[in-house]
Amino acid sequence: MISKNFYSSDLIQASAIGFYGTSDTETFTEKHEQAGNDFLAKVVSNWEQIGKRIENEGIRTVYMRFGVVLDRNEGALPRLVFPYKLFTGGTIGNGKQWISWIHINDVCKLILFAIEQKDLSGKVNVTAPNPVQMKTFGKTVSRVLKRPHWLPVPAFVLKTMLGEMSMLILKGQRVLPEKALQHGFTFQFNTVQETLEDLFS
Repeated sequence: MISKNFYSSDLIQASAIGFYGTSDTETFTEKHEQAGNDFLAKVVSNWEQIGKRIENEGIRTVYMRFGVVLDRNEGALPRLVFPYKLFTGGTIGNGKQWISWIHINDVCKLILFAIEQKDLSGKVNVTAPNPVQMKTFGKTVSRVLKRPHWLPVPAFVLKTMLGEMSMLILKGQRVLPEKALQHGFTFQFNTVQETLEDLFS
């Protein structure tokens, strides 16, 4: 028998920062209401509209907009560092695009935080406070892995490796976790340097 305490009047919905569209110059927080105009932004917007139906029933709903989750074994990171392990790493695309990343441990902590903080609702960006441009990300990977950073990675190569996920890497957006910080969430990993050192130690 399932305990009555198992049931909750809350919905934690997985979403994505793809909602904002891509930009090399703009900074996005949860206050940004307008969805982007590319395919991924439209998909995310439509998905969140489904959650709105539940929210309109009076159920606390949190739309967790995930950025690029950094994990040693899964997701984008193993593919991004693979060229460096072959001593052929370098800047991806033009290097100016932003990567709004987050350590996998902080992802788990922030999900639990959203569940427990009953005054938290609406959109929540699941990204670290310090996004970086891809050229900086690559140089940091090079430094942590002690591998050269010299051979540019053409866009078509990344598209082959990552498929649709490549849009977040090749175009990207600068997204800040304003709401999480305002509600008192503390990130364990604030910089790419410490994140990569932890994941590859």
